Amino acid sequence: MDRLGLFSWCGNSPCQRGLLVHLLLVWASVCATGDSAAYQRNACFGDDVVVVAAYRTAICKSKRGGGFKDTYPDELLTAVLKHDFFLSPMETVPVRTVNRQCSSGLQAVADVAAAIKAGFYDIGIGAGLESMTANMLSWEGSINPKVNKFQKAQDCLLPMGITSENVAHRFGVARQEQDQAAFKAVAPVLTWVCGFDDMVYFLKIVDPKTGEEMQVTISVDDGI
Repeated sequence: MDRLGLFSWCGNSPCQRGLLVHLLLVWASVCATGDSAAYQRNACFGDDVVVVAAYRTAICKSKRGGGFKDTYPDELLTAVLKHDFFLSPMETVPVRTVNRQCSSGLQAVADVAAAIKAGFYDIGIGAGLESMTANMLSWEGSINPKVNKFQKAQDCLLPMGITSENVAHRFGVARQEQDQAAFKAVAPVLTWVCGFDDMVYFLKIVDPKTGEEMQVTISVDDGI
């Protein structure tokens, strides 16, 4: 798939509390739930870490027929960062990348939340980007031969597709059950398609034949 998702986290510093004004109406109900069992915090939002904005591009198929097949991965990121939430002047800071294979984006968001909780900074952006069109993640280097001596190390080399087949076989998950689960997961999205209008971006594509750059608008996930 080709897609990008982005979350902006905010802490409790005086300079950032202004961003949370829109949450005032829900504070009472949140505080009524009591202390968090996930980590140590007070029941009244005194030291909580919250998401103040979340944006993403549409999710498109990779390769032939995909909406972003001719879009550079960094253009996906640029389009989201240029969303109106980030148009206001702000200090620029360095970025860093994290690699956790398929869950790198989730890890990036978790890292930002944890760093704010630890007091390293007050607000941050965590994003995940995947472009299977531009990068199929095929390993071109050599593998240490010692890997063959350890089964767990060999297991790490299994492609995700084979891993899912092994899990389905081990736990007896039939194809029909998988299809039903997939339908239940997608069904709510079908009624929410109009809600994606607030996250429509003008993205650039490059015609592979002419090299000409042009803008496209993709407002719905592929397959919906």
